[in-house]
Amino acid sequence: MPESYPTTFPPNFQEKTSVREYTQTQLPLDHVTIKGNYQVPNTTCENGSPVFRNKLCQSTKGNHLVTSVHPRLTTLYDVFNVAMESYPTHNCLGSKTPSQKAFLCNTFAEVGLLRDQFGAGIMSLMKGGLSADQDDSHVITFYAPNCLEWIVADLSCVAYGIPTAPLYDTLGPGVIEHIVETTQSLVMLLSPAQLSSVLHLAGKNKLSSTKVLILTDIADLLTLSLEVCGEANRLSIKLVTFTEVCVLGSLKPMTHIPPTPDTLYTISFTSGTVGMPKGVELTHQNAIAGIATLYTTVTKPSPLYTPASNCYRSLCFLPLAHVFQKLIFYFELSIGGTIYLPSVPNDLNQIFKDIALIKPTHMVGVPRVFNRIESGIARKLETANLLTKIIYQKCIIYKDQKFMDGKHVTNHWLYDRRFTHKIKAVLGLENVRLMATGSAPMLPETIQSMRYLLNTEVVQGYGLTESFGPITVQLANDEINPVSSGFISATTEFQLRDYPENNYIWKKNRSGELYLRGPQITARYYKDPEKTKESISADGWYRTGDIATLDELGRVRVVDRAKNIFKLSFGEYISPEKVENVYLKSNASLMTQVYVYGDPLQSFLVAIVVLQENACLELLQRSLSKVLAKIRFMDESNMTELNSNVDLRRLLLRHMNKNAFASGSLNGMERLKNIKLFFNHISESGERNSGENYGFTVENGLLTPTLKTKRMNARARFSTEFEEMYAEGDLTV
Repeated sequence: MPESYPTTFPPNFQEKTSVREYTQTQLPLDHVTIKGNYQVPNTTCENGSPVFRNKLCQSTKGNHLVTSVHPRLTTLYDVFNVAMESYPTHNCLGSKTPSQKAFLCNTFAEVGLLRDQFGAGIMSLMKGGLSADQDDSHVITFYAPNCLEWIVADLSCVAYGIPTAPLYDTLGPGVIEHIVETTQSLVMLLSPAQLSSVLHLAGKNKLSSTKVLILTDIADLLTLSLEVCGEANRLSIKLVTFTEVCVLGSLKPMTHIPPTPDTLYTISFTSGTVGMPKGVELTHQNAIAGIATLYTTVTKPSPLYTPASNCYRSLCFLPLAHVFQKLIFYFELSIGGTIYLPSVPNDLNQIFKDIALIKPTHMVGVPRVFNRIESGIARKLETANLLTKIIYQKCIIYKDQKFMDGKHVTNHWLYDRRFTHKIKAVLGLENVRLMATGSAPMLPETIQSMRYLLNTEVVQGYGLTESFGPITVQLANDEINPVSSGFISATTEFQLRDYPENNYIWKKNRSGELYLRGPQITARYYKDPEKTKESISADGWYRTGDIATLDELGRVRVVDRAKNIFKLSFGEYISPEKVENVYLKSNASLMTQVYVYGDPLQSFLVAIVVLQENACLELLQRSLSKVLAKIRFMDESNMTELNSNVDLRRLLLRHMNKNAFASGSLNGMERLKNIKLFFNHISESGERNSGENYGFTVENGLLTPTLKTKRMNARARFSTEFEEMYAEGDLTV
């Protein structure tokens, strides 16, 4: 299995050029050089496509895949050290509590000092009788939300060559036990909120390998109850605060143990739908190749439009337990950016308040976040005065024309300096020059709308945990209707292999199941040779399980997960995520979430819908039904009654279908024929808010931490509702 790839840099790299000079003046690459594919010679295949690389590889040494953008950037240890040398006095990390009015920032030099102190403290704890080995058995588990301590601890583990394994609440006790015992984690970094549950597991002899718990957020152990401290003592588990570990390290400094490209950086356990999750081994080479993908393709926000003291600033609100946010975080470090941590992680309302406070230059999120921004703008425009609506319509026409002329960001005296700038300012996004989304596909119309209304670059990528983030990235000025996932990165090669079960055949329709290989792709699953053999071939090809097509210009378009695509009784194949995106986009003011389901023995689709209560009540007031107009509230307390009201659901469905099919993006078999409503007013932070229907959340097990729908969980949760809808029949007749 090819785990090492020849060291290869972009063809425009010049020897003796510093990292800062090269990345600021020569990257990203000219889009002309990366728009297209290079067919690797002698790779024709009877049951699929040839092997393709980015056309840049025609100009690399030996036509090899790119492994890094600079000789000094071979590990994440190099990334932070170079950033610390280049930007020692720049603000690096910003954090605040909900009660504080402003973020407090640490410079790169200060974060570097904390890294050294905490890392030395960890090494002292490990050498203090816990273990004398220095190998991969020293895995440290992280069980905390995004916070300064999380990031410093990660940098420390990088500096001393210690692999990490993140944990998160939705895994459940059984999976957490499995991960800790599989990794034999001696030390765990965790927030006080998780302490009781971890001690409870340890009390059942479920975490026998864990001997030290390092607590974030508290200055000393005196804030803990005597009962908790006594339980830890009884279990022979040492409790220590993050601050105490730093003090220990300052008293006993230790020389770094720098990693190599092949050193294991992290083990990322994917949220499995059946059985225990797989631990994806990701090395420093995988991470550096991922950073190379971003450097070569993504346009950095222009510092001309931002405060000189902080050229790049962002809010790190996607979970650091997932590789997409980790990759973005290290990329932002490498360009000297200031990274702010959310004051209340997982609370979307507070996240938007934090965004308004820091006014980021770029924003990395997932479709649910961007859909919420777009739907908020759409609701404002619906109630705007006539003049504003006229300006909006003329603005869209102007933007369309300019995009066709190659100008995707404009500076019109009215449409931009007044109209779109005002929209951005209300959201705290007036400094934003780049938005990037991943994790799940976003509707092309949403991307286009965000580009125009926020006058900024909006790009989408495709990637997986196994690829350490995106391996395809849309180019901002490439598609006016961005239906594809973009061009393959120069770090990865791909092949489409026939998937005859669903009629995805390369020679017939340039499609198939996507296979990946390269320095950005994992080589194995942690201590799981059976799963490794199932997904990764002996010659290094990783089977993604995703169906993709390739257009004539070489863009990859990921259709859906092979296991998500289903066939209705008439033989029509349905991609549920596509249908969901169209309904969400076209009904932005009415609904926030939708889960589409199709029984292969039935001839039509049904769905679970999460509504905007106020918008729905307004719709009912405008209806001709006096009975429906009398409904005054919609929540869990009357959800059964509402779902029993066929006239209500029929009215909502008619409205949703009218809007969805006006877009022209769906065919007749993709029309919803029955719906049930779902209400959940408990937020991610556990508080009830009568004014907002949160619907699917991480807390109720229907969303992943990166805000994707857990389709297997949703199918099980609403199995009764699906049976009832099919028994009831088509509500559109």
